[in-house]
Amino acid sequence: MENRGGEGTVVAQAQLYGAQTVLIEDRASGTQLIQELKALGQFRVVDIVPKGEKFARMLAQTAGIEAGQVLLPVAAPWLGDYVSELVAFPVGLHDDQVDSTSQALGWIATDAWANGMGLFHLVIREAAAIEALKIKSKVNDSPLPNGGAGAGASEWR
Repeated sequence: MENRGGEGTVVAQAQLYGAQTVLIEDRASGTQLIQELKALGQFRVVDIVPKGEKFARMLAQTAGIEAGQVLLPVAAPWLGDYVSELVAFPVGLHDDQVDSTSQALGWIATDAWANGMGLFHLVIREAAAIEALKIKSKVNDSPLPNGGAGAGASEWR
């Protein structure tokens, strides 16, 4: 299967969002895309080999989502379609974004740490510490700016 131009789309999106690591499923056309992106050398490319069934992979991520560990922007042009696809899973017509979401969350939770991405875990610890401070100081009396939520926190839910 030819994938001419696919790498251009990925590169454009990576540049738009400042991605330093891009995850690509290593199946079908993804295999060729991985080779093309690695040859470009503009960012780290991680080949994702899915393990188990799609439903089981997403089920493994639901606890973190339900616990509020996954943040979405309040507004984005893609947000409605994305949330609709997630909510409709597994009976919806489409599930590509569900699949990529479960793969990304799985990679963050396991492989990112093993591959030197310790910043993710630092952010989680710091967020927990801020939450503890918010509870202690009842947010309104917090000495931290924005109740300890950090810059731009009102833009995310």
